Amino acid sequence: MAECSSALHTSMPHGTLVEGACAFLFHLTLLRLQHSPPALRVPAVALLVTVLAYTAGPFTSAFFNPALASAVTFRCSGHTLLEYVQVYWLGPLTGMVLAVLLYQGNLPWLFQKNLFYSQKSKYRTPRGKAAPGPGHPQIPAKGGSSRDPGRSRAGRALHPN
Repeated sequence: MAECSSALHTSMPHGTLVEGACAFLFHLTLLRLQHSPPALRVPAVALLVTVLAYTAGPFTSAFFNPALASAVTFRCSGHTLLEYVQVYWLGPLTGMVLAVLLYQGNLPWLFQKNLFYSQKSKYRTPRGKAAPGPGHPQIPAKGGSSRDPGRSRAGRALHPN
């Protein structure tokens, strides 16, 4: 069996943050581009993976995939299993969950409004002034209007002269 060395070349907290940030950006991009045409989605994801690999590669080898990291590095010497789990499982899973929550707009304490799309309500909101309540002096009497008491709704005079 070939000898391997640890892929983690930084501190555990920094490695966890790097893997979590990579997973967060990767999953957020996938969610955002899921309905876009493949001609746009494929190059965008390829560019993102390339940038993440070059940016995070020197620190953690930029796996941002727990299964891949387990298969490649967990048997290597240099760090304990608990350290590998923290960096390569806890970081990416936290990043993925945060990306999904942010995309769905479920982080109200962080963002007041979803940043990626606005969901339109299926109910229409009237844009005029609010209707006065009962007992308000501007409510017209039955059959008339407060604008011109001598005219009906069709615009004809109620009492011809």
